[in-house]
Amino acid sequence: MPSAPYHAAAALTANGAVGLIGAATDLLVAAGAPRGASVRALGKLLGTVVANVLELGLPVALTGPIRRGDPETVRRHLELLDAEAPEIARLYRVGGRQQLRMAAELGELDPTARRRLQRLLRST
Repeated sequence: MPSAPYHAAAALTANGAVGLIGAATDLLVAAGAPRGASVRALGKLLGTVVANVLELGLPVALTGPIRRGDPETVRRHLELLDAEAPEIARLYRVGGRQQLRMAAELGELDPTARRRLQRLLRST
């Protein structure tokens, strides 16, 4: 395997996960949660995600409002993020588009919900 794709994938996974935990921690701290407790809670959540990916594989390990086809929850998330943390909102949309692609692979999404999610996750 060429080294550039491997290294990019490894950096996206490892360093990207640390960046996501950092962004999520910032949101929780801004809402009044203690930083240390936030990092620990999110780290445990990430550990569960990794275990699910290893046990179930992709895309089955995907959970959350995009897999469920819940555009109202995604809309509320984006309203908050657009107002309070625009950089994180962009990150949410990029990750959300990847999640939507995986959710579509599962064949469980209602077509109307999928279209609404696509509109919500467009770049702004």
